[in-house]
Amino acid sequence: MRSVLLLGGGRDAVGIARRIKEMGLGLWIVDQDRQASALGLADRVYPVSCYDARAVLEAVQEAPGAVLCGGTDAPHVQAAVAARWELVGPSERTAGLSRDKLAQLQCFHETGIAVPRWSLGTGSELGAEWLVVKPVDSQGARGVSRVRPDKVQSAIEDAIWSSPSHRYIVEEWGDGVQLSTESLVQDGEVLWTAFAERNYSRLAEFAPRVIEDGSDMPPVLQRSHDRDFEEECAHVLQSCVEAIGLRSG
Repeated sequence: MRSVLLLGGGRDAVGIARRIKEMGLGLWIVDQDRQASALGLADRVYPVSCYDARAVLEAVQEAPGAVLCGGTDAPHVQAAVAARWELVGPSERTAGLSRDKLAQLQCFHETGIAVPRWSLGTGSELGAEWLVVKPVDSQGARGVSRVRPDKVQSAIEDAIWSSPSHRYIVEEWGDGVQLSTESLVQDGEVLWTAFAERNYSRLAEFAPRVIEDGSDMPPVLQRSHDRDFEEECAHVLQSCVEAIGLRSG
């Protein structure tokens, strides 16, 4: 029986784990938390960090049939496992650009994709009314702040503390609707699974954090405008996929 190696067994992995079992596949989970939510579904458990590529490669001695991230931001480990066992997955370069926000911005900028202006200093040269300060390599909203220029220093310290590599980036904040997709990429082509409008209406309440409070599907924007935002987003996403060299994932 072919087995899927799932990197992470937390709450976000439970639905994925169940689907793998429903497909009649074996389930191997990598998670150092012995109480992780999805471990009860696993055929094998590797109790090491799913973010430590060396530890995972040392622990997994038999080839899985596939490797997936289970609600975790570990594409570098996925890439390492895929390379070792010749599985479908991101390349080392693609995984690196997926995790490093600064390298990703530079890559997009160099390939002509519109990105916010950014700074590796205090952002004063950007002349923006609001700034977003974020760790270069953390996850979700950890260490991400939206602040006025006179509050940027404390936000930088928080971002550095939240960054595994102790690096941060300052971006200009752009007002407007935020659209989000959940997509798969197969043979270099974006396949759509969801298209939503993110809700950030409670920024003042959560300040200085930038926290999404749910989303609307289909987007309110899509229902109230003649423009085909889905088509425009598809074009931008395809350009991003090609820029980072993602073939399947």
